Amino acid sequence: MQGDSTPTSSVNRVCSWMRQVDGDDVAYLASADTITEEAVAKALRACKPDKACGPNRLGNDWYRAYEERLVPLLTKLYRIWYQAQVFPQSFLTADIFCLKKSGDGANPLNYRPLALPTRY
Repeated sequence: MQGDSTPTSSVNRVCSWMRQVDGDDVAYLASADTITEEAVAKALRACKPDKACGPNRLGNDWYRAYEERLVPLLTKLYRIWYQAQVFPQSFLTADIFCLKKSGDGANPLNYRPLALPTRY
């Protein structure tokens, strides 16, 4: 799907997989009741341990270790950011590394990018 030669039929097929969002859905998602402490805690627990960390140098293990203190704070922040439709600049930053796939290491096409964003 990358590049200028992507046929319109392919784009339309992929777009058909996406659920349409109407005004009522947006209002529901923006309500403070949508982002719950239970949902935030569940998301933290779903993060795999022992994974590389992003620019803030805090890995999943740190977030999981301090879950009890972080969940109420993160829930409030997520609600404020979502309702204001303003998010921290750090949401747009990541450490990017090149991982070798296979083949000749001198060929740049044999690498893929790996982005490690800030977690929170």
